[in-house]
Amino acid sequence: MDQGVRVQGTIRVRRARKRAEKWISKLVTKTRKKEKRKPGNSILSLFSFHRNLHGKLVDKRIVAVEILNLLRPVVALARYIVFAALALQDHP
Repeated sequence: MDQGVRVQGTIRVRRARKRAEKWISKLVTKTRKKEKRKPGNSILSLFSFHRNLHGKLVDKRIVAVEILNLLRPVVALARYIVFAALALQDHP
């Protein structure tokens, strides 16, 4: 039974990740259309206009994965800090 729950959780996480990648890919496309060749100051814009060694724009799916790779540890750290702050508040 535990293994079935674990498989369901893994499938759910993979689906969520694919949805997030698809969503960010759409944001990259919109950013590229909106800003043309001049990147703005946001992380999304900077990643969207990053070029590979051959001078071509990086594929939007790769940009999406890299943005998620950047966000994941930031969110994990933020959650840890919030829980630590709550623990300190409850148990000074």
